[in-house]
Amino acid sequence: MKITSDEKLARALLHEMDVTFQRFYHQTLRDVVQDLTVHNVLKTAEPSPQKLLRTIRQTGILQMHSASPVVRLRDVLDRYSSGTLGRCTSCSRRIARKDLLHHPSGLLCSRCRKKEQNRPATKIAF
Repeated sequence: MKITSDEKLARALLHEMDVTFQRFYHQTLRDVVQDLTVHNVLKTAEPSPQKLLRTIRQTGILQMHSASPVVRLRDVLDRYSSGTLGRCTSCSRRIARKDLLHHPSGLLCSRCRKKEQNRPATKIAF
């Protein structure tokens, strides 16, 4: 069975989510899936990546923590659900698929990211 590019993106996003869950919730994504299955939120312990992302968003699991990486991931999940993940938040151009697969929570296209990196740091006067 061939894996679609949407499924690859969903899997990359789930991997990033797994790291976030381990860091902030002290659970793996597998633990979360098991909990969702036990509580009959998920009908199967092996949902498709897309179904799992929708379920995580619907349950509000990411609402339970206010750390900025969790908030950012919540925003990325909202963008994934609305179909706007993959669009630069600065210029609205498409973000290259390879960049998304490498870093699914990236918000900027390579052009805007380069501009951001080359921007001089603002000096604060005291």
